[in-house]
Amino acid sequence: MFRDRSLLNGIGIGLFVGAILLALMDAAAGMEAKFATGQAAAGTVLPDADKLKEQAAKLGYQLHTQAELDAIVKDKLSAEMEKWAAQQAEAKNSDADHLPPAQKIAVFLSGGLNASEIAYAFYRSGVIAEQEPLIRELQTRRLTGKVRAGYYEFDGPQTLEQLIERITTAP
Repeated sequence: MFRDRSLLNGIGIGLFVGAILLALMDAAAGMEAKFATGQAAAGTVLPDADKLKEQAAKLGYQLHTQAELDAIVKDKLSAEMEKWAAQQAEAKNSDADHLPPAQKIAVFLSGGLNASEIAYAFYRSGVIAEQEPLIRELQTRRLTGKVRAGYYEFDGPQTLEQLIERITTAP
């Protein structure tokens, strides 16, 4: 009869499967709409909030609305912030006797280093917080060649002026 019988069979089966899928999607959308509006399947009644709270209380649980939960979290957060602020204030008011002793920092500079290598050595050891200001000062004042090689010991971080004076003057 037809030469392209398999083509026609494929089109027919495709239409049939498509119709079934469309019916399933329509049924699922209808169920989703019923649950969203609070209506369940026929004969099923969803409990209201008061009944849910009573049942939860019997089991030892508490139910809260979103607004109640937000208020509880806000109260607890503000209490923790006040506690943290009190701890910070107490830490500031503590005596200087409780501070740890100053840390000794040792740096060795070999001869022939350029400004960035010198700044990197002091930065890595913790004598300065940033490299760029020291590099700029050494280059601006043309002090790179005047930096004395040797072993330097510091009591904690130094200002740029203190550091430059220490490494460029004779001991």
